[in-house]
Amino acid sequence: MKLLICDDMKSLCEYYAKVFSKTSEVEVVGTAQNGDECKVLVQKTQPDILLLDIQMRTNDEGLEVIKDLLEIKPDLKIIMLTAHRVEDYVFRAFSSGAVDFLYKTAEDGEIVSKVLDVYQNKAAIDADIAAPLTKKLRDVMKMQKSLLYTVNQITKLSKSEISVLRGIYYGKSYREIAAERYVEEGTIRAQASGILRKFETKSMKSLIKSLKEMELFEFIDLYYSDQK
Repeated sequence: MKLLICDDMKSLCEYYAKVFSKTSEVEVVGTAQNGDECKVLVQKTQPDILLLDIQMRTNDEGLEVIKDLLEIKPDLKIIMLTAHRVEDYVFRAFSSGAVDFLYKTAEDGEIVSKVLDVYQNKAAIDADIAAPLTKKLRDVMKMQKSLLYTVNQITKLSKSEISVLRGIYYGKSYREIAAERYVEEGTIRAQASGILRKFETKSMKSLIKSLKEMELFEFIDLYYSDQK
């Protein structure tokens, strides 16, 4: 089995190479200190497994280069190296194509076992990695549910309500929106209240904030154009 090691600390790469030199099952085919070097070596050596540091020249260079590496060698199995807790990185790494994590503080035997298990498709995600991954997946599912609900509510708005909502988003007051539409300000306020009822919220400010966070105003603009 061919192994490539990529870490910005040359001494760590050399240490791992020494660790794996003690087992006949693993051949270290090269070491790299950044994403660019890693891509060249993956192309050249065609490794089975890659130990890839998360933080190299930037805090997430390892994560950023995963896609390119898998385009070069689609069956490459990538194990992310980290010296820190992985909550902030675990979901992004797995969704990008990494298959496992390895703490740099791991014992030599654990390092070798992890690589061999991944190669043989026997690896099981450690509990301290599985927990934040599960939490992130739940958060994503919750966000998707919220997004679908919000899009559905947008489609229930009338053309007038869409116009009011867009006006508020673009910073216009009720008075300004009313003047543009040649209606009383009270009419605009009533429509704004109707919008809040449909979204089951009491605050226009929080509604606008949520729509911004979900990046839905482009959809609203397109939907508004279709309704004209």
